[in-house]
Amino acid sequence: MDNKILIQKLRDNAELAWASYGYFHLLKDSKGISRKRYALDEQGNKITDNSYLRGYKEIEATFADILNLQLNRQEVLINQTTSNEFLSSILNKLDDTFNFDALKGEFSPLQAKQFFSRYDLLKHCPNTGSGFSATLSYEKTERIKRN
Repeated sequence: MDNKILIQKLRDNAELAWASYGYFHLLKDSKGISRKRYALDEQGNKITDNSYLRGYKEIEATFADILNLQLNRQEVLINQTTSNEFLSSILNKLDDTFNFDALKGEFSPLQAKQFFSRYDLLKHCPNTGSGFSATLSYEKTERIKRN
């Protein structure tokens, strides 16, 4: 194996290890429903849209968002309830006030996008009480070769 291939494999493995620290558990809530984040304009400001309960446009958080450095510290929203109007408004305000879930990506936007165009995230186990976590990824080209 020549040096160029060896360096490429080392870089790929380092990127996989780095990506495995992503906070992928933020993508869905405990009921399996996708979580959202605020849509941002070119300056990084929230886009106002009164058709949403919070008054700002919301978009679904993606795998690439989790790793994207430009979205670092952006809040991942708790899904709001709408069952009982009075109770829901109180619970939603409490959820929004005490929600500290935020994106903590460390990849450039292009690197995050390219990573997920190359790999599938098969399973993510968030930190346990002991600090153990695991992320299982699969290279898409390997899946194509095997089929």
